[in-house]
Amino acid sequence: MTTEERLEKLERELLSSKRRNRVLLVGVALVAFIFACLGVSYGPRPAAHQHGLHIRAERFELIDETGKPRGGLVVNKDGPGLGFSDDTGKQRLALVVDKNGPKLILLDENGHTGAVMVVNKEGSGLELYGESGSLRAHLVVTRKGPKLGLLTENGNPSAVLIADKDSTGLGLYDENGPLRAVLDRTGFNQLQK
Repeated sequence: MTTEERLEKLERELLSSKRRNRVLLVGVALVAFIFACLGVSYGPRPAAHQHGLHIRAERFELIDETGKPRGGLVVNKDGPGLGFSDDTGKQRLALVVDKNGPKLILLDENGHTGAVMVVNKEGSGLELYGESGSLRAHLVVTRKGPKLGLLTENGNPSAVLIADKDSTGLGLYDENGPLRAVLDRTGFNQLQK
């Protein structure tokens, strides 16, 4: 083995050790942060700190072993939010809590919304989006009951299923939007073109 080969091998080993040390440091910091958040400490506490340790910030950032931001916790005027990015830096998940309630947003590799889950004073809902980013399906549950809607690529309704206190039925639409058939408590009704 030549001197250059040995130096290259040592450099690779050193780089690998540095990465491991960064991961270990992040792990130790995360454990320390968790213990701090839970109010766990070793040894006696002064009387002024009996209510637990508080770490206060408007923003926390999570980074990978290369220093690239991969996640974060932020609080702004609208409320708190938690986000995670993929290895290319594109945001893939967001959890926000605003005046309307909590919302979970999942994004695809192109940054388009893939799914949204919401809980608010009206009820709860799930929205699913197609490749182009258009809403394709939504499920809503309110005090009245559940409602499921399926939409075409251009956003027109395709089918709607309702099962609430006021009515139960299935509506079928043609691809341009007009209602074509209804199945409800009274039976099946095919509508004229």
